[in-house]
Amino acid sequence: NVDGHRVEGQVTLGEGDDVSIELLELPEDGMHLVQVQNVEGMFSNDFIFHVAADEEAALALREQRAAQQNPGSSLQRAIAEGNLKRMKRLIDGGARVNARGGDGGSIPLSTAALHGELDAAKLLLEGGARVNHTNRDGNTPLLVAAFMAETEMVEWLLENGAEISKENERGETPIDVITGEVDEGLANFYRGIGASTGAEIDLAHIKKTRPMLRKFLQEKLAEQEAAEAPSKDVEDGSVEDKSKS
Repeated sequence: NVDGHRVEGQVTLGEGDDVSIELLELPEDGMHLVQVQNVEGMFSNDFIFHVAADEEAALALREQRAAQQNPGSSLQRAIAEGNLKRMKRLIDGGARVNARGGDGGSIPLSTAALHGELDAAKLLLEGGARVNHTNRDGNTPLLVAAFMAETEMVEWLLENGAEISKENERGETPIDVITGEVDEGLANFYRGIGASTGAEIDLAHIKKTRPMLRKFLQEKLAEQEAAEAPSKDVEDGSVEDKSKS
C-alpha cells in the first residue's frame, strides 16, 4: 500500500534485514508512506519515502536531510571543498552558519578563512554569519585568515567589520599570530594543520607574506585607533563655540 492505496510492486529480501521495494508506478513528487502486506494479510509498519522530479531534485532533498541530521559537519565539508551549490542547499535546509562544530569547535566562517574560500565566506555572510564570532579557542575568522596568510580574505573581513584587536583565549590578536619568524617548529605546526584539515599549506608563500600582512594589519589598526580617538581639542575641552561668532 502507498498512502493507504494498494499498488503493484515487487518486494525483494536482501542480506540481513535489508528489504528492497520496487513500485510499478511512482506517485507524485513529495513525501509518501509505504506499507507491505504479506499473503496472510499481515501488515508492516508505515515507512516514509520521497519522490523527486529528477536527479538534481533528489540531490537537493538528500542535502536537506543531511543538514537536519548533521548540519555542522556537512556544511564544513562543503566550505572546505568550495562547493557553493551544496552550501546553499545546506543553509536553505537549516544548517546554522554560526554553529561551532568538529573537534576544534570551528565555525563555518573560520573554515572558509582557513581554506581561503572567499566566495564561501561571502555566501556565509549573506546567510547571517557573524564576522567577529569565535571558535572554541576564541579565534576569529580574521585571526585564522591572518595566520594562514590569506591576504585577500583578510582584506575582505576588514571591509566587513572584522576587529583587528580582538584577542583569543591565549590573549593573541591577528597581528600577534604572524609576528616572528617561521622556524621549523612553526613550520611543522602549519604542516599539521594541513594534514588534519586538508588545507593547502604553501610554506614559501606563508613565510613571504607574514611580514607584509603584519605591516598591513598594524597600519589598519593605527587608522582605526586614530579614527576612534577623540580630537585633542575635545579632550582639552577647548572646542570653539561657533554659535557665539
